[in-house]
Amino acid sequence: MRVVSPDMARVAGMHHDMEAQALQAVKEHAQAEKDSLELPFHRNPREKYAVFRALLQHEGLPPHEKAYNRISHEAVTLMAAGGETTASTLMMAVYFILADKKNVLSRLRQEVESLMANKASRPSIADLECLPWLTAVIKETLRISTLTARLTRVAPEETLQYKDWVMPAGTPISMTLREISLDPEIFPSPMEFRPERWLPSNPNLEQCNRYLVAFSRGSRMCIGINLAHAELYIVLAALFRYKEFELFDTARERDVDFTRDFFVGETSASAKGVRIRGVMGGAYVNWGEVIHVNYHIARLEVFQVSFL
Repeated sequence: MRVVSPDMARVAGMHHDMEAQALQAVKEHAQAEKDSLELPFHRNPREKYAVFRALLQHEGLPPHEKAYNRISHEAVTLMAAGGETTASTLMMAVYFILADKKNVLSRLRQEVESLMANKASRPSIADLECLPWLTAVIKETLRISTLTARLTRVAPEETLQYKDWVMPAGTPISMTLREISLDPEIFPSPMEFRPERWLPSNPNLEQCNRYLVAFSRGSRMCIGINLAHAELYIVLAALFRYKEFELFDTARERDVDFTRDFFVGETSASAKGVRIRGVMGGAYVNWGEVIHVNYHIARLEVFQVSFL
């Protein structure tokens, strides 16, 4: 598979790794119960197999939901949902910030500098969330990078009515959140990157916030919203506070805009990814090669460039 399809080989490898870890977690859990040992507190995120332990110790789950090949799927979902989506959003944010350095980047850097006076500064996430321009940039990026997939919901016991349509109980209903995010009646010129939509000076700010559905809404909305926000605030603040970058050989139509649906949106097949290079003292930094900010690299290792 590595020869025929290297990308699929990595996906299969991730599934194999998660199954191996899940199997080991099940064995350790069973042995601990047999020996009447006190199990580690499953809510400690630093605990090895923390996710698996949380599932295995959940009294409300039936035994068949605790099989290793079942809980391993939960781990794969967490890995994919928490990696690909955030990486895609960061890719877009980097592009839009650097595509308009005069208006977007300069204001962003000035704002972040107010909290990060030197390299030793470590502002809290709560402090970063109070920066209005950084928040506006993140919200506008989330709006444009909203999922392309349809999300299905079912009211199992309730008949629903919308205008003249009646939907019997158990009817799957789905919609594309991206159609809301790009609705010109809600967000004028929806394909334009306008962070000012999210500033208090916008008289329609309440409507914008109401229709920001990047994480969906309701009881089934994304449970990773707080983690995703934390990653976006920290990475963007750290990346653009001390380093100078510029776009290199990057075209929005080819490398940024979504043209295909793979649950998360994907750029064209000919895309090279968002590419940037560092600038220091007016000259290009010789890093050996152009840095690729490409969401196909789900590990987000590329954002280590902020420390180079």
